[in-house]
Amino acid sequence: ESVQVCTYGANGKTIGFWQNKNGQAIILANGTGMCSNLSAFGNVLTLPNPCNGTTLASYYIDVFNVANASGDGVAMFRAQFFASALNAYMWPDFAGYTVSYNSSCITVNQLLAYANTNFSSLSANNTNLMAVKDIFDRLNNNIQPSC
Repeated sequence: ESVQVCTYGANGKTIGFWQNKNGQAIILANGTGMCSNLSAFGNVLTLPNPCNGTTLASYYIDVFNVANASGDGVAMFRAQFFASALNAYMWPDFAGYTVSYNSSCITVNQLLAYANTNFSSLSANNTNLMAVKDIFDRLNNNIQPSC
């Protein structure tokens, strides 16, 4: 017999948090560092040029505003990915939180890198895209079990 202990919650903030005044204030105050960090995710995010707190906060609102449950799911994936990337930048415990994906236990940072690298193949397979989007969503809502 075996027992698995699951913990929930990685200090995530939702996509709605990042579009409200509190999240926007964090982006405005940390924009330069966030822009630098987020530049690694160019397959998923098209950062503004120039990228700074003001332009990044506006870009996040644009991504958030088109995120909905209709269509192919890419817009919602992008919003959940973006929020997870912001969470990972701001909170190291979020970045290092482990999740199960493809029978492996990986950190949020590793999942972000994987999703960015494989974005076009994920986008071509809606089932896989939604599976990864759902992990980001659960992380951002602090309901994703850790492995």
